[in-house]
Amino acid sequence: ALGRRAAEANPATHEHLRPQVMPLSRSIFFVTWSLVTKVNYAIHATVLLFGSLFFANVAMLIFARTVMREGEIVVRSALGATRGRVVTQLFVEALVLAGVAAVAGLIAATVAMRYAMWVVEDALQGLPFWMKASISPRTLVYAALLTIFGALIAGVLPAMKVTRGGVQATLRDAAGGVSRVHFGGIWTAVIVIQLAVTVAFPVIIFFELRDAAQLRAFDPGFATGQYLGVRIAGESAEAGEQDRVSLAKSAVELERRLEGDPGVAAVAFADTRPLSNHSQLRIEVEGAEPAGRRRVSSVRVSPDFFETLVAAPVAGRLLHSGDLEEEARSVVVNESFARDVLGGTSPIGRRVRYTDPADSRGSGESEPGPWHLIVGLVPDLGMTFGGTPGVGAGIYHAMKPGDADPLTMLIRVQGDPSNYADRLRVLTTAVDPTLRIEELLPMDAAHEEELEEISNWVRIWLGVNAIVLGLSLAGIYAAMSFAVSRRTREIGIRVALGASAARIAAAVFRKPALQVAGGIALGSVLATVLSWAVLGENIWRVATPWILGHIVMMTAICMTACIIPARRAWRIAPTEALREG
Repeated sequence: ALGRRAAEANPATHEHLRPQVMPLSRSIFFVTWSLVTKVNYAIHATVLLFGSLFFANVAMLIFARTVMREGEIVVRSALGATRGRVVTQLFVEALVLAGVAAVAGLIAATVAMRYAMWVVEDALQGLPFWMKASISPRTLVYAALLTIFGALIAGVLPAMKVTRGGVQATLRDAAGGVSRVHFGGIWTAVIVIQLAVTVAFPVIIFFELRDAAQLRAFDPGFATGQYLGVRIAGESAEAGEQDRVSLAKSAVELERRLEGDPGVAAVAFADTRPLSNHSQLRIEVEGAEPAGRRRVSSVRVSPDFFETLVAAPVAGRLLHSGDLEEEARSVVVNESFARDVLGGTSPIGRRVRYTDPADSRGSGESEPGPWHLIVGLVPDLGMTFGGTPGVGAGIYHAMKPGDADPLTMLIRVQGDPSNYADRLRVLTTAVDPTLRIEELLPMDAAHEEELEEISNWVRIWLGVNAIVLGLSLAGIYAAMSFAVSRRTREIGIRVALGASAARIAAAVFRKPALQVAGGIALGSVLATVLSWAVLGENIWRVATPWILGHIVMMTAICMTACIIPARRAWRIAPTEALREG
């Protein structure tokens, strides 16, 4: 209503303006709510997985700590302490530990959130006013409730198990040297799963690092340091036929002015910028086997696109103005197409069509689209994003500026492309003040954002992996210490009967060694499944030395965690064992 009133009051300037009402957050982040929901579910599932491992390990550590205090509990019970009093004491102690952990967690969350807000602010060139890098009161209440719940789980449950049966049963078992509590299969499963995670997750780190290396080493086939890429769009967010015609006129005029500018050497148009994700469409090559039907990249470019990139044809010819006619149906393919789709044979004279009815290059009906004649072969010109192996095959179609909205413009400039950005804005405004400039960046900086994103993910995965590994080591150490303390009498008797240190060590190391072996085996299976399911590759084929080195390091670290409890077992004297018994 306000928009209509403004249009009626100011027809000269507001006649064609139509307000679009949406939540302010959606006007900044162009995502659908279904995507937001999926991302939230994925994040919470990951947090739940790691949270379960963390909680189980902490419960195991506190359980071991509580059991080690069984003698103290016996004495307190003998002096008249009720079971409720003992349980309350252990709950209060767990509550203090949980409270300290909650404070540390909130501080860490604040620091992490401020870093995240800094990343968002840098990407958006400023933060929306409703985003605050501070902990909300609801979060504090949630943390307090979670702290109390954690103290109940970590403090009360072990205490209830240790004091099970009442004071008389506790005193009777203590007098007989018998303990009713021990680490069961649940704790073994926790350790095995944690070790499996620490083996499997480096697979993600490896592929992230490999992607970063491929981005840095990728050769796009043209001198990116000479080019400035920009996406221009019309005033309306939903382009219609009239908007595309208007954009085409403005784009042609802008091209004319740019070509007349002394700082510009050449200009070309495309519907997708090089070194970015292109449309992947399913194709069929005439005369090829069904195995030759696959998805390839597809892009529409102006006929002078290849001259602007200073790309000579490898075979055949380049696109020209005659290919703009609809009946021409001439296309050019790149070398990856000839290699990956045609097995290295010459593509000149072959015909190709799009078979997916949803493909924009097809007929839009249930039948496959019309045939296109391949007239030229060109080098790979940044068709694939980051040079990912096996997805660089591409087809180039001729287009006019009005065939796409928004429209990508590739400008070869004289000198540093970054210095020409301001001049481009001035010329664009002079041609049409309503044109929107988006994704303006030098082509040699096309991967900087992706490299930074990869670096952030690597830091996150390394941190998570370090935390899980640390908890696994703590769990192994706790289980070992607990086992040695509960077997003090047995070990002392075996030493008295002549058992060697090697046999004692074998008895002590047997269970943790099996746990480590089980965790590594399960982690190897998870790594293989993860690499196949998510990345379509076998991690053992591409990174066997890297994975084996990680496994050896994991084994060494885990076995190191067993040394201190094992040394304690070796030093147990028979007299000490009999005295404790």
